[in-house]
Amino acid sequence: MKTILNYFTFAALMFSCYCVKKYSQLAQIPHAKPRAMHLIGQFSSGQEVLDMPLQMKLSINDHFVQGTYKPADAEIEVELVGAMNNDNELILVETSAGKTTGTFKGTLVSRSNKLMRLSGIWTKVNSTYLHPFLLDEVRQ
Repeated sequence: MKTILNYFTFAALMFSCYCVKKYSQLAQIPHAKPRAMHLIGQFSSGQEVLDMPLQMKLSINDHFVQGTYKPADAEIEVELVGAMNNDNELILVETSAGKTTGTFKGTLVSRSNKLMRLSGIWTKVNSTYLHPFLLDEVRQ
């Protein structure tokens, strides 16, 4: 049931991004270049940082987000696709072998050094446990 709920949430978010893009007056303005980000950070448990580092690479283009993430101990990158609203809130659905395996929900905020910070919650499909995460953009 949770997989269906995740699917409908993602479908509604993608549909709203499509409508905003198609029907807004801003759609007539030339769009900015896609923004590529490389983020590093860790999962946390409330106030405590867990020893589960991860890396994420994202490309944001017109509220659509795609990329990959990889826990530090893994060798394979997991595909991500999602959307971001005007408040910089985003939802990323991870897939592996064509199946949804988890969801990142978070917010991007600008830090004082003009780099971004992504924080939020990751959930695994068919699990009720929420994994908070915190990722900081790094220059390459």
